[in-house]
Amino acid sequence: MTVQPQWHGGLAVHAGGSKLPAPMAPVRILPAPNGAIYGGPANNTPPSEYLADATRRLSDTAATIIDYTQGGIYYDGAYQDEVARCARQAGSYWIADEVVTGAGRAGRWFAFQGAQSRPDIVTLGKSLGGGAAAVAAVVVSKDIVERLKGTSWQNYGTLRGHPISMAAVSAYLKIITDDKILEHVQNLEKLFVRRLLAIAQKHPSVQRVAGQGLHWTVELHGPDWRDWHADTTEVPIASRVAERALEAGAVIGTSGEQTSLFLAPPLVISEREAALLLDALDYGLDIADKEHG
Repeated sequence: MTVQPQWHGGLAVHAGGSKLPAPMAPVRILPAPNGAIYGGPANNTPPSEYLADATRRLSDTAATIIDYTQGGIYYDGAYQDEVARCARQAGSYWIADEVVTGAGRAGRWFAFQGAQSRPDIVTLGKSLGGGAAAVAAVVVSKDIVERLKGTSWQNYGTLRGHPISMAAVSAYLKIITDDKILEHVQNLEKLFVRRLLAIAQKHPSVQRVAGQGLHWTVELHGPDWRDWHADTTEVPIASRVAERALEAGAVIGTSGEQTSLFLAPPLVISEREAALLLDALDYGLDIADKEHG
């Protein structure tokens, strides 16, 4: 069960060769929250209302995944706690996908710490090695550990436990603590909220802005990103905005999407550099405004 089938649900086992196997299990979709600092609904419906059927839908679901950034969807504490409650009630394991947000990007060690509930399983990667080494990790709760006792299982990975990767993880975690990176991200979040609101209000091409810490999504008016299949020869408007922003000296991601822009700078970015990044976004959006009319 996920709110992001485009990223989650590719459960498959390769039985040799390169043929794609049939899916092992169906993936169901939960309603997603619609929180945003710009372009969100005037009155947010409580999660308990639009997730009223979640427990029933989770009754035969092995796991429920919450990904804290994909698709420009960012979860508040009330939503997470309600999903966690429904999953536990249904006997479905709750997995917090913190590959993007874990280890600092949300302004705390884990994005799930923005709520009271705690997951059964946490996935980590990307920033865990400080960008210096390819590394990932799976963290399980004490309850899961107890359930694994007396059973047989194996962690697959050709390069698991590589000493260089482990050294990178140790160094990264030390820097996060010693240099007070979490506090730095929290302070910069205030700058991003203030500037992104002003930018959205200035540019009519902007439909929605959402994010937390140092991960932000700017959605432009146009086709819904869920219907984008990258099957046209026309360069997407988001890519053209990013190209113009590059002229101003900043790299802004699009993930190849048609109308979505992603801002995810290094956690050590200075306030001056952050201002330059936001200035570049402001500059790049001029081209979208002309097309939006």
